[in-house]
Amino acid sequence: MQNSTELENCALDAIRSRAAAAEFESISTLIEERVRDAGPAWLRDATVLQQIDNYLRSGLAFVYLQVNLVPVTA
Repeated sequence: MQNSTELENCALDAIRSRAAAAEFESISTLIEERVRDAGPAWLRDATVLQQIDNYLRSGLAFVYLQVNLVPVTA
């Protein structure tokens, strides 16, 4: 696919929208680091809880991250 990054980002945005509509407070996920780096701004700004350099000996870097869906108020 030539536009795989765009498709991944559309899927990620849809997941975030559905989780927010269902009133989830946050999303926690284990995802490839390259997807996070090329993803939407809300994913790039997510809190990284753990970084795994060679997940299941795949040679791929993954990150475990958390995205807050509820706006933080002052």
